[in-house]
Amino acid sequence: MSAGAEISRHGADVVDELEPLWLTLKRHHGACTPDDPVRDDAASWAMRREEYRDWLREEGAFVLVARQDGRAVGYALVLPHGPGPTWVEPDRYAIVQDLAVAADAQGGGIGRLLIDRVHEESGCETVELVVLDANEPAMRFYERLGFTPWAVTMRRRQ
Repeated sequence: MSAGAEISRHGADVVDELEPLWLTLKRHHGACTPDDPVRDDAASWAMRREEYRDWLREEGAFVLVARQDGRAVGYALVLPHGPGPTWVEPDRYAIVQDLAVAADAQGGGIGRLLIDRVHEESGCETVELVVLDANEPAMRFYERLGFTPWAVTMRRRQ
């Protein structure tokens, strides 16, 4: 399906168009973590929509939208990050905050196209993202694209 995909760069003007794709991602997250309760769709989208609008106000932030036949079938929301206080490199890198692909477009190369464009559009050699430990298919996907674990987020619940 990816052969006909067109990817374009946007700002906050497309946020409302992302709702069904976000809900696909949110439901997938819930399926990966069945013991953790998830928010209902309306509450989840309201929160994420506000975060997207805030993030896209940051200088250099953008969202890539993949479309097929005019329909949004995937997106990557990207935040720039400058140098850190510990390591000399990278001087700047891109963080993929969210990458979502419509269920009927998964496996067609949309995710790969979006990640490749993140490098191009951000001008960064280094791209970071977070994957749920329980999301083994996503882990394998990103590893095939050359991502390797770098930092681990740990949780403790009482």
